[in-house]
Amino acid sequence: WTPGSEFSNAVVFGGRHKEENVQLVEACRSHGPVHFLIPNEYGAKSYRKLFEGALEEEEVGRKSRLMRLRQSKDSQPKPLVEYSETLPGFVSTPGLFCWDKPDKGSELLAQALAEQELKGPVLDLGAGWGYLCKNLPEELELHLVEADSRGVEACRRNLSGRPATYHWADATEPATLPANLLNGMHTVITNPPFHTHKQAEPILGGAFVANAHRFLRKGGRFYMVGNVHLGYFKLLETFFGEVKEIVRAHGFSVFGAVKR
Repeated sequence: WTPGSEFSNAVVFGGRHKEENVQLVEACRSHGPVHFLIPNEYGAKSYRKLFEGALEEEEVGRKSRLMRLRQSKDSQPKPLVEYSETLPGFVSTPGLFCWDKPDKGSELLAQALAEQELKGPVLDLGAGWGYLCKNLPEELELHLVEADSRGVEACRRNLSGRPATYHWADATEPATLPANLLNGMHTVITNPPFHTHKQAEPILGGAFVANAHRFLRKGGRFYMVGNVHLGYFKLLETFFGEVKEIVRAHGFSVFGAVKR
């Protein structure tokens, strides 16, 4: 992808997030014509109205819809990723988890962390766009791990000027994580994902818990939030010697644990 370049065709495979799909399609249309394929279960029919002025052809299948869209007449080509202010002091981009506002779980965890005496360095596994770390005391040394490069860049912008290091890595894959931080963190925080598709996958949270344990030093503290129905307490007990539920609200639980 070269800014200002044109191409004969682009193909965009639509996902669950409408804002992200529209941004990608419009960015590609500023460079050339686009084939946009979107599953029916993601509201494919609604895109017909959104792209009505650009629609040239359309094929409707049993499970998906394919649209051919003409190149836009914009004189200025658009970037694939655009960041905009979503909350005071925060920028983000469509496609990130709860990209324009924090979810209830993150808000609950942030409130709980504000009442703890935290020590650095602090590791945030699955940092998203940096909401949790931005709310921590400014003097703490921070390490943010995020699998989506767009999230890493959002974190850089949102925590500019803070003593922070950003790691583009998958918190579920030990081989991608910064080995120099093993057994070195005083604090690890996380709001782990619990599904990649429609079905809940508690094993994702389990991978976050296991890797949090690996990065904590002895006596280090781990704080996480998760849906109440996922039953993380027993999982935490298998890794940590001391576990407690700090608060429960809005269908979420915040846990604190100490590495022994």
